[in-house]
Amino acid sequence: MPPVLDFDAAGSLIRGWGGPGPGYAWPDNEHGMFVDYKENVWIGGNGAKDTHILKFTKTGKFLLQIGYYGNSGGSNDTENLNRPVGMVVCPKTNEVFVADGDGNRRVIVFDRDTGAYKRHWRASGNKPSDSVPRTRTYEGPGRNSSIPSMAFASPTANWCIWATA
Repeated sequence: MPPVLDFDAAGSLIRGWGGPGPGYAWPDNEHGMFVDYKENVWIGGNGAKDTHILKFTKTGKFLLQIGYYGNSGGSNDTENLNRPVGMVVCPKTNEVFVADGDGNRRVIVFDRDTGAYKRHWRASGNKPSDSVPRTRTYEGPGRNSSIPSMAFASPTANWCIWATA
């Protein structure tokens, strides 16, 4: 079965696609997928060498790779990721925000169309450090759990929010 499956509203399989192909490195372990406001599919991975994200059309045509498989220069590397956990595209700015948290513990932003680096930061707003935890802990009555960063984008209202616990 292909890694990406597309179903209609009734639950019938329309198509499946994904896996290694020409011009890009497929992640060792798919982890994180986002469909943007132009129906492009973004895919990340959390394998040890998954230091990139991929962008495809909804039918599986390869469009863009950000980062290079197996390369990471740490939390301040502006070219590569390190086991990205998720991404969201902001329609207003046409930027892809990547939760690069499993390895680099940061948020990094790229141009949606070209993949050009824009900026990055740690949850506190400081320069990222490879020794900072990727989540914060909420401790309340009867509760102790890790809360990861979350992102929301509105495809119709041209806004996006990036929140960290």
